[in-house]
Amino acid sequence: MDFIKRDSKCDVKIPWEKSRLQWLLEASILVQYNRVEKSFIINNLNHWVTSNPYLKGVNWISSMEVAIRLINLYYCYRLILPTLNASEKKNFYILFAQHSHFLKRFPEISDVPGNHYLFTEVGVILSCILQGEKYDSENFNKIIENQFNCDGFHIEHATVYHRLCLDVSLLGYLLLKELNGRHLEIEATLKKAKIALLSICSSEGKLPVFGDSDSGLIFNFGQSSRSTSLYTTEAKSSAESIHHLFYDSISPLFSQEFSKPEIVRDGYMEPYFVLSKGEVKLIVRVGKLGLSERAPHDHDDFLSFWLFKGNKDIFIEGGAAPYTLSSDVRDKYVAAGMHNCISTYEGYRAGFKTGSIFNTVDKDSFDAAYEYDGDTLDCEVVCDHLRHRRKFRLTDDALIISEEVLGDVSTLVSRFFISVDAHEQLKIESASSYEKRLIDWYEEYGHKADAVELSFKTTERMEYKFFWE
Repeated sequence: MDFIKRDSKCDVKIPWEKSRLQWLLEASILVQYNRVEKSFIINNLNHWVTSNPYLKGVNWISSMEVAIRLINLYYCYRLILPTLNASEKKNFYILFAQHSHFLKRFPEISDVPGNHYLFTEVGVILSCILQGEKYDSENFNKIIENQFNCDGFHIEHATVYHRLCLDVSLLGYLLLKELNGRHLEIEATLKKAKIALLSICSSEGKLPVFGDSDSGLIFNFGQSSRSTSLYTTEAKSSAESIHHLFYDSISPLFSQEFSKPEIVRDGYMEPYFVLSKGEVKLIVRVGKLGLSERAPHDHDDFLSFWLFKGNKDIFIEGGAAPYTLSSDVRDKYVAAGMHNCISTYEGYRAGFKTGSIFNTVDKDSFDAAYEYDGDTLDCEVVCDHLRHRRKFRLTDDALIISEEVLGDVSTLVSRFFISVDAHEQLKIESASSYEKRLIDWYEEYGHKADAVELSFKTTERMEYKFFWE
């Protein structure tokens, strides 16, 4: 089945997201408070089963999607179990058996397993619980050790995917703990991944969006995909509070070990460099491409950056356009022209290559490096038509960027992206002239918002001072 249909205006994520059945889990919670009738869940579930016979159709393709659906079905079942009759229980058992069989028969594997393989394995853990089978904790330990690098970040180097993979790894461990007890090496890996996550967040735990983002969530109670409140004690919304309480209900170990405050740090954490000054935090993309440089969820964003003041977005990235709705739009948002970079007027810098599904950044089309002297972060990227050196310096009230460019500057433009809320308060000093316009920003998957693009005329040497109030 061609579920991508690159030449058609369609998005497979729409049926996939609905068929995760996260909305049925929400309804199951409301059943506890007599806000929703159990029949709503049973009738909708029967309709889904009829419309999606086993192994037929778009919802029986991706093991990751099957795993997320199984997880939500399992907790839906647990919540309404006291109200189910024998026939309704049997129908749940059939669904559990089908999902378990699929996950064990059709794992999503490759020579470098990524997030789909991780989700499949957590689904397998749940299948073992449902079927009364054993699962070796050491196997899961090896899997997540390979999913997160030595600095704690997920190997695919996209920030929202990192949070999502930490969420599912934690869920898998909490399930596994009920089978086999605690495993301290797994806990150490998860805590390191948590510290990495919080190190790049705003003061109130809001993620920057580097690389692809499909706004992925395991349990969707309406929380933002940029929220990391699960790993702190400071939920800012009712959705975040429900999310936190739900994990706590899975195992008390969650609150005991994984939602406590952590000491975060500045410096290099593959693939980011973090600089802080007071309530200002600068996160610069400096590391290698993800997944052993296959780059399935990377963008051409080396030297690009995100800047928070407190919890407020100041400098942002262009975001990730819907994956399959338009391959041309996706390519545009992956290219350097939608990042805080220097690129051609058409928006390109590094080369692209054909990936398994989408075009991806070609690791052989550029070289990059950085160094930090304790005051200035000095970065450089070299590709066929451009040699670009950029220095960052952060003061109490300003970001100072110095540029050196070797190439045909008449063909190049330096772009910066700023949130709509921040651009009126941002003061700019630069000898270079610039133009300003509104662009479509994809902070959340498929949801367009406005952002401000500043396009500076490129010269061989430039300096910008951005002041904030």
